[in-house]
Order: sequence, then C-alpha cells, then structure tokens
Amino acid sequence: MKFDEIVEICKKLEATRSKKEKVSILEKFLVKISNEEIKAALGFLLGEMPKINVGYATISKFMAIKAFKSFSTELKELYEKILNIGKIEGRTKKEMMLSSLLSSLNNEERKYLLKALIGEMRHGVNEGLLIESVSKAYGIKKDKIKRAFIFSSLPEIIKYARMNKINEIKLQLYKPIKLMKADISSFDEIAGKELALEFKFDGIRIQVHKGKEVKIFSRNFKDLTNFLPEVVEEIKKIDGKFILDGEIIAYSDKPLPFQNLIKKFRMKNKINVPIKFFAFDILYLNGEVLIDNKYKERWEILKEKFKDFLPIHIVTKSKEEMIKFFERAIKEGHEGIVAKDLHSLYRLRKGWYKIKKSYSLDLVIIAAEWGHGRRHRWLSDFWLAALDNGKFHMVGKTFKGLSDEEFEELTQILLKNKIKEKGRVIFVKPIVVEVEFDGIQKSRKYGYALRFARIKRIRWDKDVKEANEIKDVKRIYEMQQSI
Repeated sequence: MKFDEIVEICKKLEATRSKKEKVSILEKFLVKISNEEIKAALGFLLGEMPKINVGYATISKFMAIKAFKSFSTELKELYEKILNIGKIEGRTKKEMMLSSLLSSLNNEERKYLLKALIGEMRHGVNEGLLIESVSKAYGIKKDKIKRAFIFSSLPEIIKYARMNKINEIKLQLYKPIKLMKADISSFDEIAGKELALEFKFDGIRIQVHKGKEVKIFSRNFKDLTNFLPEVVEEIKKIDGKFILDGEIIAYSDKPLPFQNLIKKFRMKNKINVPIKFFAFDILYLNGEVLIDNKYKERWEILKEKFKDFLPIHIVTKSKEEMIKFFERAIKEGHEGIVAKDLHSLYRLRKGWYKIKKSYSLDLVIIAAEWGHGRRHRWLSDFWLAALDNGKFHMVGKTFKGLSDEEFEELTQILLKNKIKEKGRVIFVKPIVVEVEFDGIQKSRKYGYALRFARIKRIRWDKDVKEANEIKDVKRIYEMQQSI
C-alpha cells in the first residue's frame, strides 16, 4: 500500500461522523492490506508510530522543507525509515535522515505523518472501532476478538483472523496481557449487588509472571523486573507457574504518597523506597488459564496459595457496610474502594467498580500557558482534555496541585514535546495526569467543565490511550445530578 492511499483513507474517516460508515471504510481497508503492512498501517491509523526521539519543534521546523520531487512512497518502507531514525545516535545525523524523509513527501502527506508521530489523529479511529471492523471483515464474533485482544495485539489478531484461527491466540507466560479496568461508580449504583470490596491503592498496577524465572510488567507492558528485586525474591519462594494481577504501593507502617513510589523508578538519583505488593487476582496457574473462571473462584485460589499478599477483602450487598468499609479505607490512607462482581470474568472492562474519596480522572495535557508572577518561569495553566473517539475534548484548565519541583520538571518535558507555539500558549504532544476536582458543571465553552480542578500526579505509567473518555466525565456529571 502506498502512503498516499492511507492518507486518503484518513481523510474519508475524518469526513464522516457515522460509526457505521467508519466501520465500512476500515473493513475494506483491512481486507486490502497485506500481512507485512498490518503493523505499519495500524501504527499510522492509531498514532502509535515508533519513537524517533526528536523534539516536535524540530519536526515542525523540517515540515517547511521544500520537496525535491514527488515520490510514491510505500507505507511499510516509510514505517521502517521512521524506525531506523529512532535507532540513530547523534542529533545531527538523525535530523539529516528526518529532513531527507520529509523532503520525499508532499505537504499533505507530511501533515498526516506529523499527526501520527504526535499521536493526534483526528479521524475517530480507536481500538474498539478496529475490533468491530475486524469482526465484520472476517465474520468472527466480536466477543471472541475482544477475548483474544486481552492476550495480543491488533496486528496479530488480524493475521490469525485471516486464517480463521482466532482461537489459537492464547495467554502465554512472560507475554504481558491487558489488565482489567474498573468503572467509576457510586454507592447508590452498586448497593444491593453481592460484591467483593477491597481498598483502592494509590500505587502502580503490575502483573507478575512466574515460571522458571520471575518477570514483572507494568500496565503498559514495560519490564519493571530490575526495579523490584524485593518483589522478585518474595515471588521466587512460591512454587508453581502463575500470573498475578496486583499493585505495589510505597509503604512503611502505613501507605505513603505516590510521589514516594515513583522515585524508585527514576533512572537518575534512584531512591530505595520501602514497598508492599498486593495480589488481587490470578489469571494463570500451572497450565490452566483462569480468566473464564468467575471472580469468586479466582479469589479462592488466591486465598489458598498467595495469602501473604492479599488485600483486605469483604463481601457484602449492604450500602451501609460499603460506606463503612470505604471510610475505613480513607482512614488508613487509601484512595477509596474497588467493588467486584463475584460472577465477573476477567475482561477488559466488565464487573469491577471504583469509588474514590474525591472525584478524579486521568486526563491529558494538550497545551500549557506560561505562568504569571511567581510561576512566570514555568508552563502552568494546563489545558486538560478527555478522549473523545480518537480526538481530544477539552474540559478545563488548571495550574493547581503541583510542587515547584514538579512545575519545573513538567515544563522541561512539555517544551521537549512542543508541537507549535501561539502567543503564550505552547501546544504539546499529550501527557497523562491524574486530576482531582470537586464536581462537573455544564459549560458553554467545553460542554462539561471540571470545578476546582488540581493535578494530583503525573501518570508516567499510563499511555495517552489509557486516559479517561468524555463519557466518563458525563457519567460523573449525571451521578452528581442524581445525588
């Protein structure tokens, strides 16, 4: 497939708001691309291109270079060139290669390449839409594809779907999987259901794989094994092969702030922070895949084999007991509670609920303004947005919540990821932050706007695609109204 062909597909996707029409466009696109082109094509569509480690201000500078002549660039070839640019050491050589690449593209192709590199495609295509398109293209039930997606990537799923072998995609030890998420909820919504309740920790979600050796991965598949030797040593003592879903928190007699924990993962000035590991689910044990077992069955296995790592856990359907347990969680220094349907299977999002002491969402900073007064040296007044069908939907601004040290650090990071500058505003490649707020109100400017928003922490452990969606903002607004 030529690069200009996929640019045309992006333009068609941008031109329609119809989900049905988008699926139809993607269905035809999936059938057309070859197995060798799948990774490059999906990387481009989803804005998940190889990292080139060049500042976006530099890329923008090269966008103005005049094309020497019009080439008909192959998509796969373009993708490989970008991959190679990322591997080059030395700024001058890297920039020369980038300049050469951009000079072979016309202005429209450059524009879409830049969008893909900064992860800001505006055609509304996300993983959910692609899963539906794969289902339509190859006549496979969507639930089967969703299950396979827990264990695998979309390129691999498409290749197996073409061979009608989707059932052969299975959980594998040492191959990180996608972890289950909890939906924002309220006591009124979950009361009356028989649920397991646990404390919601302010830590880093991890998955622990043990076979002949122990490997630890983050929620976005980064290998954290070397950062967590104390957890590795504890897990080594347990017999068998297994995969655990859990969380680490900074802990010394009581939970410590998340900022303490993140210091453990700094490449420079790494600090030895005391931590505690909690295992709250098991997905695999001695050759048996457990994600299709009910949650209560998985918990019984955890109780029997991993009792030293279990969180406090109660089962109730009483609203009063739920509130009492929630108050205990807050008193002991945790964020709130997670409630789990006893009959839920391990899926990406179905049957787990979270209630926190204050409203919070993982949002993205898409721009920032230079501060005033004491903050004049830093970027502050951060523009906050939620995901909205592959686009960014702004829900307000804030300069509150960060320490001077964090302002300085975030300013340097945002400047390295600058896309463009307009007056006092620096537009940047998005970065995920957790934002606390007192409520949500209707806004003429944004649709929905956060009240008294403040940044709680920078979510170094999260990719942009893991940020909350505008439907989550709307859901909190509706819960407020019902209360």
